[in-house]
Amino acid sequence: VCEYGRQEGKFVEAADPLATTTTTTTTTTTTSGATTTTTTTTVESFEVNVQDPDDESSRAASTASDMNVTLPSVHSMSCDPEVKRFNKRCPETVTIKEWNGRIGNHYFQISQAIVFAVMCSTPIVQFPKLIYAPKRYQNQMGMLAIPRQVLLRGSRSDGQCMVPKACPVNFERINWYHGHCLKIPVWRHRQVMQKFLRPNLGQDLLRTEARAREAWEDEAMLTIHLRGEDVREKPLYQQNQPPCRMYDRILSDHSYKSVSVVKVGWTACDGFIRGLGKRMNVRVHASSIVEDFAMLMRARNLAVSFSSFAMSAAILSKEIQVMYRRRDAEWDSVMHSILNCALWPGVVMYEYNTTFVSYRHLPKPFKYVDEWLNAVPDENITGPFKCEYGSEIQPDI
Repeated sequence: VCEYGRQEGKFVEAADPLATTTTTTTTTTTTSGATTTTTTTTVESFEVNVQDPDDESSRAASTASDMNVTLPSVHSMSCDPEVKRFNKRCPETVTIKEWNGRIGNHYFQISQAIVFAVMCSTPIVQFPKLIYAPKRYQNQMGMLAIPRQVLLRGSRSDGQCMVPKACPVNFERINWYHGHCLKIPVWRHRQVMQKFLRPNLGQDLLRTEARAREAWEDEAMLTIHLRGEDVREKPLYQQNQPPCRMYDRILSDHSYKSVSVVKVGWTACDGFIRGLGKRMNVRVHASSIVEDFAMLMRARNLAVSFSSFAMSAAILSKEIQVMYRRRDAEWDSVMHSILNCALWPGVVMYEYNTTFVSYRHLPKPFKYVDEWLNAVPDENITGPFKCEYGSEIQPDI
């Protein structure tokens, strides 16, 4: 029996023939005397056994310091007696009522909801209808194919598990982006996203990610994501972007031979990137959302922006080895980031402090955040500070 699901790019044999539930609808339309019949099959549910071994848990890490590390399984979170809990029973179903923001946020929502469900031994997670509308900024076409519900087989269903104190007790009223469980190591989110989300990514994205590498996509290339489009209208997000000189520090601290930049629209560091192109080989990519996200997923060395788009790509990636990010950004209070210092084996992240400045109190003579991001001097950029498996989750910012 074969089921919907992917493992290292191949379809896998099912343990249970009821692993998916589908519905088929037939629509007949008549136009100018001609009759057209359209049949659509929709995957209504996707089942995963939380007690099955996790590929990422059993895989030995690729770096010498992480060799022979085996992560606890996803199932080990299920109603863990060591976790402090409220005196309120966990729900029978976890529901995301609506999608928040754009696709990176949607991936965050899915992971947050499933992490809570696994910790609660809740067997059903329900999702909103997918948004397949190319002209809408929330469009998920080609990026997400998750059904309306995921069934977590192997979870307890006796209703005896209580809500963890790290999680929202008012779970009925949150959207799982602004409200979510706190202090969850990113390696846990990585497990959940690889096990439950990755098999339900859009086929366009998976095909683009799996294409053969070109000669310039080598180990000596640094990929940089620059957040554009909306940051000029959202100074709270712009003030948290890495200063342009931080990329110079990364390049001087590490021996990269080329740079690949993924961006859409104007960014504060466009001038810096043009100047960088006079010193070394720089490629700038500004394509479709599918192409851009796949480029980030394929990156081995990635400097992430203050964006759930770039962070989701890194966590979903099977290629990532080294990450870089600005340390003194409002990752928790503004971004609700699931990326933190508690990484999974085989991956390291280097963080840089850059002297945080609010857009409401810019130092003179600067009037705009982009001016400040271009002017942050080298002496204000300190680090790097290394994060790896076993590192503590940093205090909330």
